[in-house]
Amino acid sequence: MISQNHGHNVPPTQLRTTLLACLLFSIFETYNGYITSATTQIYSGVRLLADWQTSQIHLTTKISSIRSPRPLVIEDELIHAFSELETEAMCRHDLRSAELHEAHRFYGQMHIDTMPASFSDVKEARAYLVLITQRALHLTAWMKQKSNGALGLRNPEILQERENATKEAIMRMGVEYERWERAFEKIWEEGKEVSKGVMALRIKILTAAAWKNCLAPGRGVFYGDSTELLTEMVTLSRAVLSRDDDIPQATSDFGFEGGIITSLRTVGFVYRHRRLKREAIELLLERPWKEGLWDSYIVGKAMEWLVNLEDEGVSEDEEHVPEEKVLRDFTMVQDEAERRTIVTGLQAIVGEDGEEELMRRELVIPWLT
Repeated sequence: MISQNHGHNVPPTQLRTTLLACLLFSIFETYNGYITSATTQIYSGVRLLADWQTSQIHLTTKISSIRSPRPLVIEDELIHAFSELETEAMCRHDLRSAELHEAHRFYGQMHIDTMPASFSDVKEARAYLVLITQRALHLTAWMKQKSNGALGLRNPEILQERENATKEAIMRMGVEYERWERAFEKIWEEGKEVSKGVMALRIKILTAAAWKNCLAPGRGVFYGDSTELLTEMVTLSRAVLSRDDDIPQATSDFGFEGGIITSLRTVGFVYRHRRLKREAIELLLERPWKEGLWDSYIVGKAMEWLVNLEDEGVSEDEEHVPEEKVLRDFTMVQDEAERRTIVTGLQAIVGEDGEEELMRRELVIPWLT
């Protein structure tokens, strides 16, 4: 029912009620591990909000997740919540069309153009970072689908044109993140030793930088060009996850906003620094929690399995996983009916004759809750 409504056809009071119901259902489904249902609810809410915002503003470049066009009808915080969840959902499961992603490459452009030179508080910094991340994820999805289409056409001129457009888009995305980081400097300097909220935002911008490095040419993913960056990501994650003895702890291990698990996933699944991968696993499994659409226990157990396979036969003195040892075709599939996650990959095994053979490996992880 929720997914069939459209924002411009729903009365304002009913729209807000529908969005809140959508939000609650997505959180409930996420907590219970039903990610497919959760992402469906999230995208339904995003679509409702987009339709309503369009009916109020009419220009996509003016619409954004920073401010509501009518805060007495739909408050800023509700838009912020769906924007945060959309970025989580896009990293898990997104089958929306290339046309939608193309249209949203310039989502919120007017707010980007007028981004403050220095943020006034953490809330403002977070809102702008989510907006930039939304744009980056739409850009990435658009580039992927556009690239696949160009390859199908096999037209050299079109391939070159799209390659140039991709380079330009990546450069623009990098400039937006750099502007945000400069505007965040004052907040970071004042809060980096004391505020976990400030640390969490720093982790997010570092994670974005790590993914940007992956797109760059070279072999830094394997051989340490980003070791300093990854070390800071792990160090800050440990600080954010630490519990203060003099502050009463909440009983819930579910977080609405993402960031920490995504950061540690990047360290463990994307990069190849062996010690940092092990430290990421330790943090994920020490005190399991759920964050956004991610479960630290599932991610940690999958990463532990991956690392153990990739470390087979590798000398203790090796700082990075050798490229030939990297597990291939790594996948994680949710089996919601059986409440388990199935992890698979292909491991390269060299036989006595010196020939390489790919062996399929599998791990089944039962859900804790």
